[in-house]
Amino acid sequence: MQQIVSITDARNNLSRLVADVSQQDTSVVIVRDSVPEAVLLSYRRILETEQAKEKMWRLRFDRMMAAGKKVGRRWAKKRGINLDKLTEEKAYELVEKA
Repeated sequence: MQQIVSITDARNNLSRLVADVSQQDTSVVIVRDSVPEAVLLSYRRILETEQAKEKMWRLRFDRMMAAGKKVGRRWAKKRGINLDKLTEEKAYELVEKA
């Protein structure tokens, strides 16, 4: 359950808030003048969030690379370029001409 506290309460009760967040896997929103300014989360939750973001980024990257390879193969086929026999030097020449 998410808790909302003022910045003054957070400062005065930081030790207890950290213990609650860590033990109960909750979050604390810290407000200043009734405006949310920060969130206190457990370290475990942050790690899980970062790992999930990294996994999603890798998935999107892999999809983009697969789509790029598909387009590249079509482009090469239209121009009669055999990618299996393409040398590095020839690849650089093609890139420079593009």
